[in-house]
Amino acid sequence: MPDYFIRFDLRGGDEALMEMQARFACRHRMGLEVGIRSRRDLETLKNFLAGLPRAPEVSIHLRRGKEFDFYFSDDDPGRNRHSIEAAVALLDLLPGTAVIVHDETDPHAGTLSASRLEAYAGACRAIDPHLRRHGKILYVEFSGRLVPRDYIGLMEAVRATGAESVGACVDTGHLYYYFRKKVRQRRGKAVESMSRFIGEVRATGVPVAYHVHDCTPESPHPRSHVSDHRPVGEGEIGLGGFRRIAGYLAGERVTLEILPFPDPGRTVLTDEEVTLLTGYAAAHGTDEGRELRDGRIMKRTLEAMAESRRVLDALIASV
Repeated sequence: MPDYFIRFDLRGGDEALMEMQARFACRHRMGLEVGIRSRRDLETLKNFLAGLPRAPEVSIHLRRGKEFDFYFSDDDPGRNRHSIEAAVALLDLLPGTAVIVHDETDPHAGTLSASRLEAYAGACRAIDPHLRRHGKILYVEFSGRLVPRDYIGLMEAVRATGAESVGACVDTGHLYYYFRKKVRQRRGKAVESMSRFIGEVRATGVPVAYHVHDCTPESPHPRSHVSDHRPVGEGEIGLGGFRRIAGYLAGERVTLEILPFPDPGRTVLTDEEVTLLTGYAAAHGTDEGRELRDGRIMKRTLEAMAESRRVLDALIASV
């Protein structure tokens, strides 16, 4: 079965909500993939992990922001060298075993000309020894900024350099959205294209990780305003679509990237969870009712991740 991670939400540094997620991950033997946008987020995460009696495995998802330079496709050698040095310095600070960056993080990578492709591959070759020393893998996530042809070309170029610690992150929602909305394929064709793309990425020979969630392009999330990140089987990809790609997931690194639900539904908190949340509210002067509601939303989201894992395991076992 896959090596599972859950999408970890820092939620403004609310330790009670963060602890709920960490406890869930430990209980279900899963890791945490933490999205950070700033060095302040990084310090919040480090302080939180240091206070845990038992910390799950952690990976870092670098979000778009001005504080983190992972810009590898600038065909100006001087600027690209500076970005490589900044990335290496940042890796010294990051906890965990993996770092995920979007293809859209790099402002020069909209179209990979021959020179920019060479610069990107060269940067990956330069950073690879440092990644190996830290026991990390850098995954470049397909988010749709690059067209599939250019993304595959980048992975082939990285592989050709001999870099062993740079690979691909395949996001099922991003892929489906790309083929459904940007290419305007019908549902079945979009699923077929998604499956074929995953096969092409794997054929390059680079390490591959997966962000797994369902996607309904016409129904954006009410809080985050993106049209995917739904539980497995509850969007247009559906169980049939995930059955098509289940064989690719066996034994791989899979993050269940499901966004918090907009409301808690009928989710009930345990006495232990209530004590955790109300204690945080009392200690920090926050609204107890809001804290409990956010806790119920978080619990409902975590339960959706657990159910998605159960569904994926069943699909993988049936392949």
